[in-house]
Amino acid sequence: MKKTILYTLFLLSTLGFFSSCQESKGERFEREAKEFTQKNCPSISSDGLIRTDSMVCHNDGKKDMQYFYTILNEETEDVLLRNQENVRVELHRGIINSVDMRHQKEAGLNFHYIYRSSKTGKEVLHFVFTPQDYR
Repeated sequence: MKKTILYTLFLLSTLGFFSSCQESKGERFEREAKEFTQKNCPSISSDGLIRTDSMVCHNDGKKDMQYFYTILNEETEDVLLRNQENVRVELHRGIINSVDMRHQKEAGLNFHYIYRSSKTGKEVLHFVFTPQDYR
């Protein structure tokens, strides 16, 4: 009987230890964003017009996932500015249809797509999608 109680206490304490070692969703999203950036950035689109610079998710309670891009020439910049509503629609559709973003969407993250000019370094476009936009 005493061994059973000790064994049960040992199992409960072990389970408590392992469950306390698990990372939170925020920590997981932050880690995955860093890993994505380290493995894939910078990378240039197949058409050579846009460079993916980084993906960032801070574990600070803000619930923001940010994607940073650089537009590599002025002509592309002009086209994107003239067609920004179409760009917004395509990004929105991508979020809604993305299976890879399922956990981030379930957690209610805001998705930011930030495009900067390679010439000036200034922000050219910034799209934000909130849970109300993709649910």
